[in-house]
Amino acid sequence: MRLGLDIGTNSIGWWLYSTENGVITDVIDGGVRIFSDGRDPKSGGSLAVDRRAARARNVAVVTGSCVERLR
Repeated sequence: MRLGLDIGTNSIGWWLYSTENGVITDVIDGGVRIFSDGRDPKSGGSLAVDRRAARARNVAVVTGSCVERLR
């Protein structure tokens, strides 16, 4: 039995099948899960922008033995 996966940015597809001597003999099951594209429907902007900006403000830079917080 083998599992095939197709991992995309907005979906995950899977396919479970049997093989014999390297030849597919039976498809057992398969499916797909589709996710929203992560964009605001009105503006089309990324929903991750605010999270990314917050992380960027809290990035710590390690220099030698001291850690400096960027502002």
